[in-house]
Amino acid sequence: VENSCQYGYRWFSVDNDGAEVPKFWDTWNQFATDYPVPNQNRTQVESKLLDSTSHKYKNTRYETHFEIARFDLFRNPQYYALYKYFDSKAGFLEHGWSIDQFHGLAVPLLATEKAICDLYPVVY
Repeated sequence: VENSCQYGYRWFSVDNDGAEVPKFWDTWNQFATDYPVPNQNRTQVESKLLDSTSHKYKNTRYETHFEIARFDLFRNPQYYALYKYFDSKAGFLEHGWSIDQFHGLAVPLLATEKAICDLYPVVY
């Protein structure tokens, strides 16, 4: 893994058979409206989580079974603000949002594409 890597993962996506992840994307859109999110960062998030044809949220559960990260990424005030915002909507408890889904949104928001590293073929 290169020295520029701030967040390394082994990424799996699990098809939810069309089942919606309740209010997850709506909460992101509201956060992006309430807080200044640079267009480049928003585009990076959307390219990962929206269907390339319909531009709708894929409703896919992203599971990161293996992560290596620099702590400063998660100590970033923007990460804290995003987490606090999502937590205030009770989604982690009420809707079963996972930290994997949250990292799937937060990491591309806060880190450059170059700083996000797929750890394939790491076997765990």
